[in-house]
Amino acid sequence: MKKCDKKTDLNKLSKILENLSQPMRLQIICLLNKVDRLSVCEMIEKFKIKQNLISHHLSMLRKIWIVKTQREWVKIFYSIEKKVYQDFKENIKNVFNI
Repeated sequence: MKKCDKKTDLNKLSKILENLSQPMRLQIICLLNKVDRLSVCEMIEKFKIKQNLISHHLSMLRKIWIVKTQREWVKIFYSIEKKVYQDFKENIKNVFNI
């Protein structure tokens, strides 16, 4: 989105922002931006919250395609979906003219 005139793009951005408005999801994004990938167990240890809560937040982040998964044996690793995240940042810059 180069301009703020495409309603479909703005609706999509709005949905992403709505999903990211939860502080724990922002914390997860911040953490994943600092590392290559993390497992749910590593996030539980880092944030000191229950597994079902972390899983819920990760599920919501997956719905907006901002995180991706990679399964290795019984562990699932999460990481930032670079292209989607970069597009999101660009769209934010365009909307706020920064």
